[in-house]
Amino acid sequence: MAETPSLGEAISLQGRNQGTEQLGRMAFQMGEAAKNRALKADLEGLKAQKDAQKKALEQFEIPTGQFHRLVLPEIQRVQGEYVAKLKKLKEERPNDFGNEIPNMAREYKNKMVFYATASRDLDRYDAQTTSIDKGNTYFSRQWEKFNPIYETADDLTDLYNKMSKSEVSGDASLQIRNNGSISFTPIANRKPIETISKRIEAEATKLPFKSSEKKARYGYSTAEVKVRPVSNNPGIYGVSKAEIAQYNPEAAKVAVSIEDIVDDWMVTELGNGGVFQYADQNKLSYNLDQEGNLSSESKEEIKDHIMNWASNFASPEVKNSFVKEPTSINISVGDKEEGAMAAAVFEPSEIASTVAGKKSYKFGELGFSFDKSPQSISVTGKTTFDQDFNPVQTSTLSSVKADGVVILGVDKDGKPVSLSDITADNVKNLAGTDVFVRVKSGESASGYYYIKQNNYTQITDQFMKKPSEAVQKEIQKMILRSAKWDTFISNKKKKSGITWEELTTLPQ
Repeated sequence: MAETPSLGEAISLQGRNQGTEQLGRMAFQMGEAAKNRALKADLEGLKAQKDAQKKALEQFEIPTGQFHRLVLPEIQRVQGEYVAKLKKLKEERPNDFGNEIPNMAREYKNKMVFYATASRDLDRYDAQTTSIDKGNTYFSRQWEKFNPIYETADDLTDLYNKMSKSEVSGDASLQIRNNGSISFTPIANRKPIETISKRIEAEATKLPFKSSEKKARYGYSTAEVKVRPVSNNPGIYGVSKAEIAQYNPEAAKVAVSIEDIVDDWMVTELGNGGVFQYADQNKLSYNLDQEGNLSSESKEEIKDHIMNWASNFASPEVKNSFVKEPTSINISVGDKEEGAMAAAVFEPSEIASTVAGKKSYKFGELGFSFDKSPQSISVTGKTTFDQDFNPVQTSTLSSVKADGVVILGVDKDGKPVSLSDITADNVKNLAGTDVFVRVKSGESASGYYYIKQNNYTQITDQFMKKPSEAVQKEIQKMILRSAKWDTFISNKKKKSGITWEELTTLPQ
């Protein structure tokens, strides 16, 4: 039971200001409501911020779809960069970071559009180069530089860096656009050298040029010289129709010259890509006019190069009956005689390079001509050396003509010895000799290449229409003499104080 309040307590209760209490309660309730509203607003603000951040991040997502192996690493890297930029921007400018997002999103979208295009181009490149008819498609020098780089690149950036170092540029089949996108347009292989060669063989007129009386060892004989007219008028390449007309005017009028064939081929092949392929194969630079056509100056330069190469087809056929000197060997080509070739000469002597003071040493030499069209030969640094006796890089030499066979002094690795002066070191370095085919390539303006003979079991098969037994015998003679020199040099070097002169004396 509750106790009754005392008098003082009763007076105290009766004297309370209840209006004030009610106001106080109202103020408290209003304060609590305000706090609740502020808290709700804060929560709403955080949610809005999260929604804005989520919306911002959505603008930097990786596009859906499959991407090429070189493109996907780039997309992932770029997305990471933009997300990091967005985070940094929000930290530095929390109140207005959203103002910059549209510009960033636009940049990001443009990059993704480029990557999508690059991916499609490279997927298409893969499909084309996998299923392409490689035998009838022309692969340019730029493509041959590009494709190994492409196959080993880790991503687009790696690809571009390697392309820059290798100086890869676009051409008619390999398109490299200003924005970096790459695509490939297969072009039919027009086989310019092969086509011109066949046309010259089939179409160029072979005319008697002149007859001359020669005094032979056993009397007189008449030699008739038949040549293909190289050009229409006298020039630097060889016999012309104008010169033949002095001996046979009527035949010269209807003759088809090599120049006629080259002119006709260039007109036809300008639109088909053959002229560009010839220039590309022979590393000739050319200029295009504003319409994308070959400039007249470039046409003349390319024609001049073709004529210089094609003039080799005008080598004369000689019919004769007199007996040649015993030191000569007849080279039969079909039922014709190409002329005479001196027998192999074994006279040790220096052989120069193009570098002043640099030379090698020649122990024997055989000179001979050939009647096949120029060849293309694959070479490596182990078998082939340039005019300065340095190993070549693995490649294919085009427009190769044989110039003869030589025996060169070699070191223990089989490389031609390089001399500046005859010194004790040179005596030490000379390990033996080897037989090399000396060739001249259309890729080199003046120099020669030396290819180890043992890579060509039938040299005359490689360079002549009909192999000559006589040539083979002379080459075999050189191989045997080289083997003798190897033994001779090896034995001589066992002796202390041996001189270069003693080392290179002709063994009996």
